[in-house]
Amino acid sequence: MQSTRTMIFATAMMATIPACAGEPRDSAVEPESAEAPRSNEAFLREDTPSATVSARDEVFAVQATLDGLRELELGRIAVTQATTEPVKQYAQMIVDDHSESLEQLQALAKAKHIALPTTTGPTFAADKRTLEGLEWADFDSTYISMMIAAQQQAIASFTEQAERGSDDDLRQFAASTLKTHEHHHQRAREIRQSGGQIGLR
Repeated sequence: MQSTRTMIFATAMMATIPACAGEPRDSAVEPESAEAPRSNEAFLREDTPSATVSARDEVFAVQATLDGLRELELGRIAVTQATTEPVKQYAQMIVDDHSESLEQLQALAKAKHIALPTTTGPTFAADKRTLEGLEWADFDSTYISMMIAAQQQAIASFTEQAERGSDDDLRQFAASTLKTHEHHHQRAREIRQSGGQIGLR
């Protein structure tokens, strides 16, 4: 009888061990409250100012960067290869002004999480090939014609952004830089009309 009671007790004790051992493991795997991690997209949408930048604003910033880099690099070529001093001075003005405006635009884009291009596009490559095949007065006149066309395009783009852009900072940038493009356009036309003999004021 004593042996039978001992065996029953031992069997009951062993039956309770798995249940007791499983309790800590279940609570560790399934806590009562667990917050699902947010995606990078959610952080960007909720916690950064990029949510306020419209598609129009982003397209403007990207295109303005491409055009600015193109004018900057063409200006660097003209500084060394132009044959008349007024054209060289004009090209240096383009380099200086676009270096400054691109720096301002890059700072705005960084704050608003807009990815900007860092290299020139295919238009610059074509323009570069054109200029490389020219000499003397042909180089100067072709470069100035390129700049007149570039400034006309920039004036239209920056005017539209200044008037219709959604982002206040980009709209103000467009309005202030528009004046620079208008000045570049005026000076290029004056140089062409004078045959390259007029200096910068």
